[in-house]
Amino acid sequence: MPDIVVNVRRLGEEEFVAGIVREVLMDGSCRIVLGDNGETMTALPDEMDVVAPRKNDKVKIMAGVQRGTTRKLIGVEGNDGIVKVDDSRDYRIGSFGKTNIAMI
Repeated sequence: MPDIVVNVRRLGEEEFVAGIVREVLMDGSCRIVLGDNGETMTALPDEMDVVAPRKNDKVKIMAGVQRGTTRKLIGVEGNDGIVKVDDSRDYRIGSFGKTNIAMI
């Protein structure tokens, strides 16, 4: 899903580097922009890890009827999370799980 933060390895390197998914390609791979220099690379989903969001991070819902919407993460306990709906005073409590939300 575009705009999420991931950790990915450059070819031949041991350490992960943070990047942002900019495009999901037809074969399922993703075009990722790395760091501050704007370098791009392509990676398959199993070659990257979604960065786990923390309290107060802006997140994107990855699954369910709210898929693709953005929220502010208020807190997580186990699989339950509290998010604030963008541009409103509404809050949602749901079973988001760690794979259903991603930092943006």
